[in-house]
Amino acid sequence: MKIKNEELKSLSLSVLSKHGYTELESQQIFDSLLWSERRGSSQGISKLFGWRIEKLPEATSPLIEKRESSMVQINANRNNHILACNLAVSEILSSIGERPIFISGIKNAVNSSGSLGYFTEKFAKSGFVAIMLSAADPGVAPFGGSEPVFGTNPISISIPTDGDPILFDMSVASLTWGDLITHQHLHKPLPEGYAFDEKGEPTTDPTKAMDGCVTSFDQSPKGSGLAMMIQILAGPLVGSIYSKDHSGCQYGSLIIVINPSSFGDKTTFIKSVLDMITQVKSSRRVPEFSEILIPGESGYRASRNNSKKDGIEIPVELFSKINKFISK
Repeated sequence: MKIKNEELKSLSLSVLSKHGYTELESQQIFDSLLWSERRGSSQGISKLFGWRIEKLPEATSPLIEKRESSMVQINANRNNHILACNLAVSEILSSIGERPIFISGIKNAVNSSGSLGYFTEKFAKSGFVAIMLSAADPGVAPFGGSEPVFGTNPISISIPTDGDPILFDMSVASLTWGDLITHQHLHKPLPEGYAFDEKGEPTTDPTKAMDGCVTSFDQSPKGSGLAMMIQILAGPLVGSIYSKDHSGCQYGSLIIVINPSSFGDKTTFIKSVLDMITQVKSSRRVPEFSEILIPGESGYRASRNNSKKDGIEIPVELFSKINKFISK
């Protein structure tokens, strides 16, 4: 069903308020979810529920725990990961200046960071290259296994251009938590071979998969290895505790921002990037493809198209769930 933009915003903010967030916190979380929704990402409005979205009683505002010349460490203080990431982005953009590189580690968050591209895009639009990794609680099985060990652990890389950034954003999981929630709302079975229940048995039931785990995106040692590396870099390295126990595992993120001017002329860099885009898009296609897209291109098209409309399509089941939750 189609819901008007202002109604979607009002309902979403009401849900987030009932989850325990302040008006400012709710707006920040909603902005991230809406950005994702408009791009057709699984990290959109469906994430108003699940993924440990509720604000914990002990949560306090994220704060800067440590600062050095080219780094800042953010303690999420058991609060929402998106709020901590916003603080990190703000601190980096206000501090990097002419520095060649700036790094931020985020620790002690309790839930998903949402779309990493929402954050890395901000750096690319300011002229910087950005790499972001996030670690989550166990939900992905290692290659050859059938129990959750790694998080869905996304990675995003954004590159500035003279227009839309090149925006790469992916999870190491074959199915994200947002995918599972969406399938659950639609009463739609999962593809076969991508998920296990809590006993390690294959399942196509999204609810059972939530209690179990999914495979890595490529179901190979490469995907499993990437999941482990991200878990380490965005977990223990930044000070977040890793645990196979959901309640004891902290979410963390690592953001690396690079100033292209440090390696040479920035204009030359941008021109080289544009030349590469041209080469990719003009390369020979296989017959079944009408066009070759660069990372992020389909998302920007979808976002622009959806932004022109006075409304967004969401599942009827999700709309009903929102209204029932608000009216409790």
